[in-house]
Amino acid sequence: MLGFENMKRNFTLVLVAIILGLSLSQCKSKEDKALALINEQMFKTLYDYDSYQPVETKIDSAFHTPFNDPVNLEYAVCCSVLYDKLDEYIQEVKNAQNKVEIWSDSYSSYGRKQYRKALAEAAGSLLVADYFLNNKIKPYQDSIRIRSNEFDKDFIGWQVTHTFRCKTKGGYSDLSTNIYIMDKELTTIMDVVNVEDENYMKFQKIIKEALEKDSTTDENSMEK
Repeated sequence: MLGFENMKRNFTLVLVAIILGLSLSQCKSKEDKALALINEQMFKTLYDYDSYQPVETKIDSAFHTPFNDPVNLEYAVCCSVLYDKLDEYIQEVKNAQNKVEIWSDSYSSYGRKQYRKALAEAAGSLLVADYFLNNKIKPYQDSIRIRSNEFDKDFIGWQVTHTFRCKTKGGYSDLSTNIYIMDKELTTIMDVVNVEDENYMKFQKIIKEALEKDSTTDENSMEK
């Protein structure tokens, strides 16, 4: 009877070891697949592939969110271009306001004429900037918000955060981190971004502001 219990216990231990071994091998296989895809992509894109050194790789589930949605990102790109144009209009407003200040203390007829002209320029520039903001940029912000409210956070694959070193064109060793979105089977890279890329950070900020604007609007409506 004692021998049977020992045999059963040994069998249980072996079974647990097999299960753990399979789990570890599956995790390793997932990382191996991801690294193989990354390595292939690095070979195609790096200036000095021979200097490429993986440092750290983390794999997490990837979900469809407002921040990785391709359409939202397109809207954010459009907003970014329009914001640059808006900055030009805002600068025109500031220039006109400076003229107003310059001529505000003048008592000559010419000075008063320039003052009134500067006031008109400031008012006109302000109207143009306001129109541009509400009729060009705001529709894209609304589109981001509306689209984000319409889809569920579906599982779309895997998010692989990969930190690596490589040499730049100048021969310096640089540490970078890329985020890869891969399909469920880990056979395709659907998207890749450098977390330090200024454009990427700008687009993420635009999407975030559009969503926060929705929350602010809702709060103001509730207070009213």
